[in-house]
Amino acid sequence: MAEIIFSSVVLLICASSLVILGIVQYRGKEPVGFWAGKKPPRREEITDVRAYNRKHGLMWIFYGAGLVLCFACGIPFGWLAAACLCMTEVFGGLIVMVVYHRKLERVYRAQAVDTDIQKPVLRCSICTGEQVAGFKNLNTGKFEEVMLIKNEKDLEEFMSRYGISEVSKEY
Repeated sequence: MAEIIFSSVVLLICASSLVILGIVQYRGKEPVGFWAGKKPPRREEITDVRAYNRKHGLMWIFYGAGLVLCFACGIPFGWLAAACLCMTEVFGGLIVMVVYHRKLERVYRAQAVDTDIQKPVLRCSICTGEQVAGFKNLNTGKFEEVMLIKNEKDLEEFMSRYGISEVSKEY
């Protein structure tokens, strides 16, 4: 019984600090970091700081809540089962968080475009009306597709991701 009480106190201290970190990141105004010792990205490097911070914050909140949930589910089976579930959550959760952080970096990190070589273009189909955003190499004329544009929001996302103010249309 003493092991469960001691473990519960330690777990609640650890989990509450993770949840508090998540809340702070969720409400942050500047881009948040993930790795210790590495500076977080600058505001101009992230296309949507609010969404980027919220998703990072939720990640930490779910991680802390997952620890408590694993421990609570393991208690009926004994303190050893609870410890094993928590260790699975710690290591498995960390792997999931690293993968998710990398995904967020790909989605929200603004990408540089060499405007001397590449021109932003919106290719439009005359027949179907389909629109594809991408970059046309000015030297070779080759078009590199980046994303399908289904609505105005998609076009705005493309422009903000690459720091573009206008896109020419090609039919």
